[in-house]
Amino acid sequence: MDKDKVFVNGDLFRPTSLDEFIGFPDVISNLRVFIKSAIKRKSPLDHVLLVGPPGTGKTSLARLIAKELGTNFVAINAPAISKPADLLSTLTNLKSGDVLFIDEFHRLPKSVEEVLMVAMEDFVVDYVVESGPYGQNIRISLMPFTVVAATTRPALISSPLRSRFGITFSLSLYDDETLKQIVQQAADKLNVFITEESAGLIATCSRGTPRIALNLLKRMIDFATVSNRKIIDAEIVGESLKKLGIHKSGLHKADIKFLRVLMEHFDGGPAGINAIASLTGDEPATLEEVIEPFLLQKGLVVRTPRGRILTDEGKRLLQEVQKGM
Repeated sequence: MDKDKVFVNGDLFRPTSLDEFIGFPDVISNLRVFIKSAIKRKSPLDHVLLVGPPGTGKTSLARLIAKELGTNFVAINAPAISKPADLLSTLTNLKSGDVLFIDEFHRLPKSVEEVLMVAMEDFVVDYVVESGPYGQNIRISLMPFTVVAATTRPALISSPLRSRFGITFSLSLYDDETLKQIVQQAADKLNVFITEESAGLIATCSRGTPRIALNLLKRMIDFATVSNRKIIDAEIVGESLKKLGIHKSGLHKADIKFLRVLMEHFDGGPAGINAIASLTGDEPATLEEVIEPFLLQKGLVVRTPRGRILTDEGKRLLQEVQKGM
């Protein structure tokens, strides 16, 4: 592989238009209508809530919304906003029609939620100049803007705040065929030669997530470059996956650990997520948001009122993995 041809930049992978975005055709179709309507009406797009697992394209969609609207894209992370004043400086600097992207939206403090609700509804913020008997409440008018919020845990967002979003899209894990298209598209952008079979193998091992698929593609490029391979074929992908500790079924080390704990310590379940987390060494939220969705999608684990249960397919695959270890 000619290393002079391969410059791996994360932004290079991002779609540059809605036409280039692979996956969720219904979401893209509806989004086009809402954006065209906002432009024709010369009014800001309704606030948008994007719900889905990590790495499923929420940030990319938010960027594309701003681009299609022809406005600025301003991004902030909810954990970095600890008090209303942190949000105030951002809101007052927004220009008309700007898109304010807030990632990890469910982690906004309640005091910030209250300020943001008024800003989203009426495009104003109230600011207290001084506390005590001489305090003054100043109302500041804002330019009309659109909040695009991304969350993995919508249930943690208060109902009043959720009601401010006129548009809500749910993004799920991707199927292997769609991920294969994403891998092939990224390889083309990088001028990397990859076989269709290899792209399919990477897709299978990507846990339904484009971000993981693209990261795996970059690792394949690393192994191919060092091995002086001109093409990423099934052989280099198979060798690389073994070195990375990823099974051909797509199970990663963290998945295998989850399944083993469920089998060896709870005889296949049922087991509560906190009990499983105490043995895997992970946070319960990490298991619920990062590990479990893929295992549920593949039918290896099921959730019940009594806890998680390993399915027959999960037991079979775990045995297969352990034999090959």
